[in-house]
Amino acid sequence: MGSLCAAAKPWSLRLVDDRGKAITGEMEACFQIGTRSDCVSSRGAPIPVPPEFVSVRVEGPDHGPLSVRRQDLKTPPSGDLILTVPRKALLQIGASPKEHLVLSLYSQDDPTFRAPSFRREVQGGSTIKVPAGDHLISLAAAGRAPDLELLSARPGGSERLLYRPRPGWSLVLRCRDKRTDAPVQGARAHLSATEGFSVRAKAEQQISGKSGLALFSGLPFLLASARIDHPRFVPHEEEGLSASPGTFAFRDALLEEGGRLRVTVTADGKPLPGIDCRVLEYDANPQGPASEPKAHFQGTTDQEGICRSGRIAAGPYTLRLSRAGDRTFLDRSVVLGNGEETAVSVPIVAIKAHGAVLRGAQPAPAYIVTFSDENEVKPNATRRDTQAEAVTNDKGEYETLLWASGDYYASVETPNGTPAMHKRLRLENSEEQVDFYLEEHDVAGVVLDERDRPVANASVLLSWNRATHRLAHTDEQGAFSFPLVEDGQGTVQAKKAGYLAPPVVEVAASAGAYPPLLTLHLKRTGLLTGKVLGSAGPVAGAILFSYRLEPGGTATPLGYATADGEGRFELAAADGAPTRVFATGAGCPLTSSDLAPSPEETVLRCAELPASLELHFADTRGKPVPGKSVFVRKDGVVIPNEVLATHLGGLHLLSATDGGGRLLLVGLAPGNYDVYLEEATSPALIAGGLPYGFLAASSLAPLTTTELEVTVEAAP
Repeated sequence: MGSLCAAAKPWSLRLVDDRGKAITGEMEACFQIGTRSDCVSSRGAPIPVPPEFVSVRVEGPDHGPLSVRRQDLKTPPSGDLILTVPRKALLQIGASPKEHLVLSLYSQDDPTFRAPSFRREVQGGSTIKVPAGDHLISLAAAGRAPDLELLSARPGGSERLLYRPRPGWSLVLRCRDKRTDAPVQGARAHLSATEGFSVRAKAEQQISGKSGLALFSGLPFLLASARIDHPRFVPHEEEGLSASPGTFAFRDALLEEGGRLRVTVTADGKPLPGIDCRVLEYDANPQGPASEPKAHFQGTTDQEGICRSGRIAAGPYTLRLSRAGDRTFLDRSVVLGNGEETAVSVPIVAIKAHGAVLRGAQPAPAYIVTFSDENEVKPNATRRDTQAEAVTNDKGEYETLLWASGDYYASVETPNGTPAMHKRLRLENSEEQVDFYLEEHDVAGVVLDERDRPVANASVLLSWNRATHRLAHTDEQGAFSFPLVEDGQGTVQAKKAGYLAPPVVEVAASAGAYPPLLTLHLKRTGLLTGKVLGSAGPVAGAILFSYRLEPGGTATPLGYATADGEGRFELAAADGAPTRVFATGAGCPLTSSDLAPSPEETVLRCAELPASLELHFADTRGKPVPGKSVFVRKDGVVIPNEVLATHLGGLHLLSATDGGGRLLLVGLAPGNYDVYLEEATSPALIAGGLPYGFLAASSLAPLTTTELEVTVEAAP
């Protein structure tokens, strides 16, 4: 057969069904010609073909629809174009005749599931004709969740669907291989409520079919997350799942093949069994207090000194080796690639580090000595990340074990955790003596309020000889102490949320002239104390930010706090003026309140039910745009980006658009929202009413998810 091309005689289009029989019933063929569409009706007669058409769409009451591009049409030797249009199938709706339903059909490979290919209003018990093919079907009644089904309708066949009324919302989850883009069959999807946004409902589970689709109908969760497992891929998490009641959400889950790690541990050239192996991931952009690293694998070396991980997503990690009961461990940076097994050999070289900590000529008991590998620096590192740790005895002596030669950062802390001194050194021998010498005097004192009452847990900063800076915290009696390494001079300053910072105090130390005991006074200023309450009670671990409102509507940061296990908090406040407070946490939609100073305990109530906003960024060519961030204003209140980023981070979501141009702003308090492009404006411009960077406005009701399309200029 030859391709369709220009010819001297006009072409005609003949239509046959899937059995090869000529179609004699009424049919309509619509030819796309430039920007217009020319439609022709026929009852079995050949249809004239315009010479300049781009594509054609054919449908009749019993056949189609079918769309074909010009270049895909072939001509037989007879010269007529023959187009096979499959028969429609009969579909019976199994439901009460009183049920008024909306039937929507989507192709199972639909990229977004936003616009159905077929839509009809039907009554329960009725039978209608639907296009043949593989469909995702949604049966929806007013006020109820869509009932989702997969249907393979045969041309001329007869099918039946049973409608099951359900409350809530529904979810379409598609599993795809990130490398090949092919659908993944047999993936096990576990769906559960996001922490703090639960109702009394069990987690649900579905397995993806040949199209990669897993369907969940009638979900009661306020906000949900999904874990997807498949033996060929790394376990995958999808967060921030939500939809308005009576609708369904769609999420594409791109599954990574990942890589594996094989670790061989030896000592003196021989395999070392019984060593714990862990693959850790540290938060590259930590918010607030240092969090524990995420463990992706934990195992133990076998008799050959080998441990092998399961599948782990490609990327950089920390391999940590340790032995049960020891405080010594060894870290190594590793990078895993997709589809690869990365082999790492780690020889253990035992180094006994020992020595003494002395204050003047006297031993310093209960001091903490730590060693950290200078080549394994981690974000937001704490004492937890040191390679070895020991505590001095009554004679000031300590002993610990290191597992590798190299460059170390050795430090000493007082029994209450105040840094005393540190030094860098290289350790290579099987036994190394490392001593620490402190001056017998220190910079010490007490922090009191304006009524001479102790101020506990105040931060005290010592700057010494313009070279070192150390931080201590006061105890319950307001006391602090900095052991000195050398004589010299410096400054001391105390701070605590809710108190005015006093001027710095100058101090000096020399032989025979010890610094006097310092008394630092903090004057109380605005302080908010109280409790954060969500719909289920106190919000343990809630994160709060406070801001002072400035003339013109801008806000200046005042403080940051984390609520305790009972939801209680202490937070810096503006002195004698309202303070704007933002609160977020498990079960607390992102909420703002303007609070006046009060001696009474403040009860900050989170919004009872969340609302969500889903933004899709694309350029003028329709290509998704990643890496875009926004400013958000709710009911006239600009939400600072550090607050929004912390809120989304708590839900394991990005604060910028992902590779698909999607930005999920979920778990918000209901209200009226304005969205601005971050790169085009600032909080001051927004507060001033200037429209720069304005993208969209939307009113978010409780338990709803609003989707907005945002078009930005294409990159040159």
